[in-house]
Amino acid sequence: ARWNRFFTHLRYIVIDEVHAYRGVFGSHLANVLRRLMRVCRHYGASPQFICSSATIANPREHAQSITGREMTLVNNDGAPRGSKQFVMWNPPPLTTAASGVTNWRVGGDRKSARWEAVQLMSKLVQEGVQTIAFVRTRLASELIFKDVRDQLRPVSRRLAESVHAYRGGYLPEERREIERKLATGEIMGVASTNALELGIDIGSLDACILVGYPGTIASLWQQSGRAGRGDEESLVFLVGQNAPMDQYLMSHTDYLFGQDPEQAIIDPDNPHIVVGHLKCAANELPIAEADDALLGPYGKDILELLEEDDVVKRIDENWYWASSEYPAANVNLRNIAGPVYTIQDEAEGERVIGTMDEITALSQLHDHAVYLHGADTYFVNRLDFEQKIAFVERRDLDYYTQSVQVSEIRVDEKEESRRFGEGLLEYGDVTVTTSIPMFKKIRFHARDSLGFEKLELPPQTLETVALWYAPPKDAAQLLSDQRMILGEALIGIGNVLVEVAPFFVMCDTQDIGTVVDARNLNQDALFLHDRTPGGMGYARRCLDCFEELMQTVATVIRECGCEDGCPSCVGSAVPAFAMTDLDSAVRGRIPDKRAALALLSAIL
Repeated sequence: ARWNRFFTHLRYIVIDEVHAYRGVFGSHLANVLRRLMRVCRHYGASPQFICSSATIANPREHAQSITGREMTLVNNDGAPRGSKQFVMWNPPPLTTAASGVTNWRVGGDRKSARWEAVQLMSKLVQEGVQTIAFVRTRLASELIFKDVRDQLRPVSRRLAESVHAYRGGYLPEERREIERKLATGEIMGVASTNALELGIDIGSLDACILVGYPGTIASLWQQSGRAGRGDEESLVFLVGQNAPMDQYLMSHTDYLFGQDPEQAIIDPDNPHIVVGHLKCAANELPIAEADDALLGPYGKDILELLEEDDVVKRIDENWYWASSEYPAANVNLRNIAGPVYTIQDEAEGERVIGTMDEITALSQLHDHAVYLHGADTYFVNRLDFEQKIAFVERRDLDYYTQSVQVSEIRVDEKEESRRFGEGLLEYGDVTVTTSIPMFKKIRFHARDSLGFEKLELPPQTLETVALWYAPPKDAAQLLSDQRMILGEALIGIGNVLVEVAPFFVMCDTQDIGTVVDARNLNQDALFLHDRTPGGMGYARRCLDCFEELMQTVATVIRECGCEDGCPSCVGSAVPAFAMTDLDSAVRGRIPDKRAALALLSAIL
């Protein structure tokens, strides 16, 4: 009766910031709405959807994919806009920092973008300018928070206490308290992951620092929009990383400000996502065989597998829930699969101080890792795989840790094949196996490596999709004649490819990965794969625009001012936000720039 009254009066479903629901999260939401609309029909309700989006190239198409309904586009924007000063802040090259030369074409390694952001936030907070700094990972948010607080403490303890970090993994009550203090002005500076990009009311901030290009035009405008509301003036800094696209954008601002937002991608029929929602749907109402909107192309096969496991039972034409389990408790809207690890402080009676998904836990909570939380450093005494617990202890340490990860790839099934530049361009199912053989210790406020330590962790296997390109044999021979190595050229191209792909596909650089492998095709080939079980459509989109991608890669490498290759082009250095990069061992190298350009010239 209670639900009947609720659905009888349900008229509208409003989805704010619909562009944010992309990738895994958007695919989960689409399945949630399929279930919701089925329940609505059961109670005789047919609500209307209202979706809003500020930055997206395909709002109508994406809203239809999310809701499963035909949508009408309303695009007359009458929102007030204050002036926004946008500063492209490029850290100077290390070799020329003393002379103040900041020309992008100098090339080479640069001062840390994270440290530049620390200096900017410290100055802004001292001037009474409420500031948010967006970073790419939890670790980077903690590092900036710790460093800014250290900078401000000699100036004013009150100012130092007015800075904080915000990220996933904090307990809900911690996050709510930070949000409240931001809205009231008690917090003057916050270092955040994209958890604060949208959807949470934190009031109107004065300045925004983007530590590295966020990966998409849509995210760039969403994050910069956190500073200034209505007619208020605001200030935004984009601090360039030692990454190809960051350095390209520092020189080509017209490309940044003239570019339309990207198209959002979801895959609601991904079977890895659908299985959890079918369990929930069967628990909510019996599933009819004719319920095509809910089942999708794989639904009936999944239900048959669930019936074999005695989770559901088919009676006549319906499937019924047949388990005492509460299935919704096992559906994580942020991830496809995998358990969550708790982080317990042993010194305080094993008090839980945070959580982390399994893949991230293996790279950041392994034995003897350093975990940062609230500007404090915790030493990981032990990672318990059976209980899914990381036992940590608060210690004053002058270093943090970074895992070294290695990936191998195997082609399982080829779905499509075509020619490109006389080479072979294919797409299909692959399995990526990632291992973490060691980690290194890095001193705070510097880039000094304090040494390595070996690890014995179980390898992680990912069944996903990929495209792969094998250059023609005459191109390989051309490089060999010039005493160049084809594998080096492909590594350099792959490093840049990960950076430029988000300009064509609405994804994060950590949503895709590249591997150079010779075992699958008996020749060197470059693989670009989704980092999501079953895939999320990124590699497929990249396949369709492969020529444009490669032309952009060639432009980025050609226009970098270095001679032999550097972190700003083929080297693709591993900045703070990529510390969990599956291919960090490869991407940290500086391959042969000349070989990459020679190969691109041959195939384009």
